[in-house]
Amino acid sequence: MLCSILVLIRPFSKFGGPSAFLALTLKELAFSVQENRAQQFESTVFSLSAGFIAIGFSTLAMWLASLVRSHGKTTIARLIPALFLVAICFSAGFLKSWLPRLTVSSRIACFIAIWLLTTDAEGTEPMWPPAEYFIWIISVSAIATLVPSMLLLRWSSTHLASEIASCFSKLQLCLRHHLGEAFQEIPVTALSANIEGDLLRQSVSLDAVYQQAAFEFRIGRVDVKQLKPFIRTIEHLRRELSRDMTFPQHRDPASPLNDAIEAFYTPALELGCAILDSISAIEKIVFACFEQSVSPVCARSHEHNLFMARNRLSAALVTARAELRTVSDSEEFELLLSSEGNVDLPRRVFEMCSFMITLLQVAQALRSALDEAQNILRVHSTSNVRLWYPRLSSAWLGVTPNTVLLEERGIIADQTVEDEATTSPQEELEGIAEQKAPLAPAMLPMKRAPETDTSSIVLWRHFTPRRIWDSPRTLAVRLRLSRYAKSVKHSPHLRHAFKNAAGITVLSIPAFLPVTSPGNAWFRSYFGQWMLISFLWVLETNTGATWRVGYLRLSGTVAGALYAYVASLICQRNAYAIVVFLTLAEVPISYVVTKTAFPSLGIVAFITLPPILLPSYFNETARSPGMLAVLRGGLIAAGIVAALLMNSFLFPRHCRVLFLNSTCRALGLFSQLYMGLSRDLLDRRPPSSFARQKSLELEVDIRQTLHRAAIFLVTMDDELSLVPKPRRCYQRTLAVLRKLLDLLTGIRKIRQSIPRREAVEAVVHRRRELMSNICLSLFACEHAFRSRQSLPQFLPSARDALQALEKDVEEQIARARTESSRSLGLPALYALAEINLLRDLVQDIEDLLDLTRQLFGTSAWYSGPLLTPSPTIDEATTPRNTEL
Repeated sequence: MLCSILVLIRPFSKFGGPSAFLALTLKELAFSVQENRAQQFESTVFSLSAGFIAIGFSTLAMWLASLVRSHGKTTIARLIPALFLVAICFSAGFLKSWLPRLTVSSRIACFIAIWLLTTDAEGTEPMWPPAEYFIWIISVSAIATLVPSMLLLRWSSTHLASEIASCFSKLQLCLRHHLGEAFQEIPVTALSANIEGDLLRQSVSLDAVYQQAAFEFRIGRVDVKQLKPFIRTIEHLRRELSRDMTFPQHRDPASPLNDAIEAFYTPALELGCAILDSISAIEKIVFACFEQSVSPVCARSHEHNLFMARNRLSAALVTARAELRTVSDSEEFELLLSSEGNVDLPRRVFEMCSFMITLLQVAQALRSALDEAQNILRVHSTSNVRLWYPRLSSAWLGVTPNTVLLEERGIIADQTVEDEATTSPQEELEGIAEQKAPLAPAMLPMKRAPETDTSSIVLWRHFTPRRIWDSPRTLAVRLRLSRYAKSVKHSPHLRHAFKNAAGITVLSIPAFLPVTSPGNAWFRSYFGQWMLISFLWVLETNTGATWRVGYLRLSGTVAGALYAYVASLICQRNAYAIVVFLTLAEVPISYVVTKTAFPSLGIVAFITLPPILLPSYFNETARSPGMLAVLRGGLIAAGIVAALLMNSFLFPRHCRVLFLNSTCRALGLFSQLYMGLSRDLLDRRPPSSFARQKSLELEVDIRQTLHRAAIFLVTMDDELSLVPKPRRCYQRTLAVLRKLLDLLTGIRKIRQSIPRREAVEAVVHRRRELMSNICLSLFACEHAFRSRQSLPQFLPSARDALQALEKDVEEQIARARTESSRSLGLPALYALAEINLLRDLVQDIEDLLDLTRQLFGTSAWYSGPLLTPSPTIDEATTPRNTEL
């Protein structure tokens, strides 16, 4: 409403000139209302800076063009603003793709440059008034939004704290559900069908939310860095609770398993209840210290609850460990493992051991989380309210902020994907080695030259260009230039910048033609700038996101044009009525922008209103409202179509290809992670801190890679393709990979407590065989996803290797109990829990192989009638997995 008043009501309206209506457009595109004052202030500073920079460069271009025009060179005078426009659009496109925080700022710079440089490229009018008009326009857009925001919004809102509290709440529900199924004393909690998926998405997004919270202005007592340890705790708990937690419920007094159930029941129940209390205490403290003001009375209450939960958890953990140690050393437990008559009995023992080990690991993770919660409460009680502000750095600019109203599938944290033709690091090292190594005798020429003065030849060879080219210093420079050239050639940021500049260049050609040409007359008469601006706002970094934004903006354009047409018939030239209708339209549009997953529809619907409702600023009194609606809608639609064509044919980045590349990279990281976990089979020394840190980094990298693959999979729906995509197979593959990551993380933690002599050193040949089979399967799948070729018909069976390992581990544990007086205690349970996880791991590897065969087929070396009968006509038209 304020912006409409300043644009329409005199004497303010005269300061904006004929383009004053653009203040409404910029208000919606660059200065829209954010969640809090800090975000609003940040958005205003960035957008104003970009706007003033664009005004400065555009005015410089027009000034240089005027100097050239004064010498009669009109063609060069028109070329100067065109080159400036291309340079601005190229730089803005690169910054938008490289630094997500500058997304809106880069678009605003292009927006202003388009209007200033294409409105009067010939220079027939004075150049200074347009610059003054746009200074007023962007100032009004910023002030009209900033003033109400500073009065009505709160200073800051730590979205990270609410996300962490929500994750702890969902983890508590999941654990309560598992405990309710295991114990009668706890009521069974019904879970929603997608709670595990929501928890996974929230857990993965916590890293990005933490980066956003760490780089925002905020007022509070506690630094958001205090919340970072909870991110690792949440991911740990999610992985532990994502696995099957089975505890025998039916008690048969005649069953030999009954004594073990009785021994495990009470400590497991008490430990589970203590874990629930601890999660609840942490959730309340995090939410209170960051989202609410805590009074001294409430602080003492939270501290008391935290103290009680910590004592209960410690006591339950000590009791559970003692009971489990006693049970694992008993003879009855050994008889359960050696029950060959009942095959199901050892499996239930393994599941029960895995259940108990999961509770122990969850309790250990929560002990450190309780310490962090106590530290937060202490800092909150002893600190004063202060302003937290970010440090200006490239890391801050590289984080996608909350201040940007992004599309649901818009900006993706992408990585540079190099072309397959590039050389590998191993090839580079081999080339360097060949340059340094002397020629072997077999490589020397058979015929030698006649005897001559060898000193001149050696001197000549020493100073030949070939020697200079292969010298160590030149070789180092060549390698640096090679890496730089490859990064430039395959950089998605430069490609997006080129597409951004190329599209603007092609669409703006009529604006830089001579004034007497029909193209220039059409561009100025129909205001072709809307076509360029629409192209600018639709062009995204991948094809699927561009298609989604495109059809949403087409829908918003149609809706906005219809509303503007009806409103123009009612308002006519009444400025007060126009203000009322613009304000009424903002209510549902703001809801669509801020509360739905398709903000583009609302944004483009609003920016379609001013060009149709305010024709007097265009001096288009001769055109009817209906004609204006058709013209403006047509130009915006033309820009959208141009963006779709540009992103579909010039450097297309199809989400299917990006998904397959991400899956291939994840499989390669899985191989590295599993080989790192099995390094003790080749080196008996304990793993170093560097190796442990490398494993943690690999887990984080895999998780981020799978998260990007999930985004590409969702965006894949928005792409138009002649060939249907097997999205269900892709989804199942992604689910298997996520489960595989959870299992490898669980195996890494459990292997820290297993008995090495009985479970590792005595069966090292079995473990090596299992590692070899799993690594070969992962490598085969990685190769299939990279080359899109079929898998071999036969691969070594990891299940056979696991069965042999399981049998040998049981024999070694039984032999250790009989031949040695020492007690294995809890390590024996950890060894059995590891076997249970390895079973799930092998099953996931087999599922991954089946899915890979479904996607890429099987390279069969024999398909005779004894193995695969001839398919019928119906069977031949249906893809199926043919294997021995």
